[in-house]
Amino acid sequence: MMKRLLVFQHMPWEGPGQHLIRLAGKLRVELDIVEVWHQPIPDISSYDGLIVLGGGPNVDQEEDYPFLNAGEEAIR
Repeated sequence: MMKRLLVFQHMPWEGPGQHLIRLAGKLRVELDIVEVWHQPIPDISSYDGLIVLGGGPNVDQEEDYPFLNAGEEAIR
């Protein structure tokens, strides 16, 4: 059975790198990328893991980047 990982992407220009994409393909791992600044975060319980990419927003900037709240809640 193929493993599925959910990936939180925080900015349009800061997606998963080619090393991650290549390794996922080699290991037959499906990456579902959620652009959290404009897409809802799905229920993470159906995934085998979570990758949270970095980005421009800092974790304490919820007022400037309200989408951080949903991501932090999902991680909890």
